[in-house]
Amino acid sequence: MVIISKENTQSIAELKSLTYTLIENINNLNIKIEQVIELEKRVKIIEDTLEQGKGAVIFAKVFWKILGWGIITICGAIFWHVFGKG
Repeated sequence: MVIISKENTQSIAELKSLTYTLIENINNLNIKIEQVIELEKRVKIIEDTLEQGKGAVIFAKVFWKILGWGIITICGAIFWHVFGKG
């Protein structure tokens, strides 16, 4: 036999309220976890893009060095052709 008193009724109401608050907090936490997972995916995409960008920068540096040396060589050849003949 359960004796229901005013204190028991208040305790049950507080327990229900705390239970609903706990459920709401768990749902909010799940949403935040999903947001973190989504952000991790975006960060991975950005990291991959930056990694590809590094390769492009290295290619550009090498390309411009080759092009620069080519121009210097051509200019030197023209200079030698014009002024080098004695």
